[in-house]
Amino acid sequence: MPIQDLKEQIARLPEQPGVYLWANRAGEVIYVGKARSLRDRVRSYLGSRGSSPKTDALLDEIAALDVIVTDSVMEALALENNLIKQRTPRYNILLRDDKNYPYLRLTTSEPFPRVLVARSVERGGDFHAGPFLPARLARRAMSLTHRLFGIRSCNETITGARGRPCLEYDIKRCLAPCVAEICDAPRYGEAVANARLFLEGRNDELARSLRDRMIAAAEGERYEEAAQLRDAMRTVETLRDRHQKLATAELGERDVFGLKVGPSGGVIQVFVMRGGRVVERVELVTAPGAAAVEAGAERDVLQAAL
Repeated sequence: MPIQDLKEQIARLPEQPGVYLWANRAGEVIYVGKARSLRDRVRSYLGSRGSSPKTDALLDEIAALDVIVTDSVMEALALENNLIKQRTPRYNILLRDDKNYPYLRLTTSEPFPRVLVARSVERGGDFHAGPFLPARLARRAMSLTHRLFGIRSCNETITGARGRPCLEYDIKRCLAPCVAEICDAPRYGEAVANARLFLEGRNDELARSLRDRMIAAAEGERYEEAAQLRDAMRTVETLRDRHQKLATAELGERDVFGLKVGPSGGVIQVFVMRGGRVVERVELVTAPGAAAVEAGAERDVLQAAL
């Protein structure tokens, strides 16, 4: 069984989260998977013969293994999605369609921007943030821009000539730019700028501000407001902790190079980024056994680039 020839390499894998890629003798990637612990997950394949016809067929074709280490399982999930769409491996059934994890789009191309959930990054002047994993965080973040900054959620053409605001203004989820006497363009522009800072990931600063406002509201016995600020702060902290370093629309298209030299030899890593995502990794080993060089090199290179 070909996979047995990789037993020594598998034993050297790190126990960190990441993505593993099985390849056949022709060098084609035939399966991409994610793991909480790369060593444990990949090693499980050694004893999986007979579990299913699909697995048996995969084991018969495996001839090479490649891994990419990430900082978290969420990053591994995002990278797995990107690699499957790029490579369309034969044994991956899910995630091969055109669906994607959601982004948030701040429509800065409009005079009075909105925040929308989008499944892709489109050119045209709008600002995009994401992807968001799990997907529900996208809608929670969008709702937060309404509650914190008053960004509108309607698709109405804003002229400022409306006689009275809608219910969204009354429940404090919109600044009502549709009524010029309530909110003019400069004031709404400030709210949009703050929302963009939030979507850009300036969450440490925002979380501290929310905490201070929550404490002040509680001391003033405005308990409903304090509870809303508490929930908002928790969402901001969750988004901060799950920030994705492996995908961001701002990075566009670029190739990231890194070199790691150790006692066992050297290895050159090339990360290929297209559309702001890591879609491929190329590795050049400079000496036999150099694959044992720290697997964390990929993460170090990528973090330095970002």
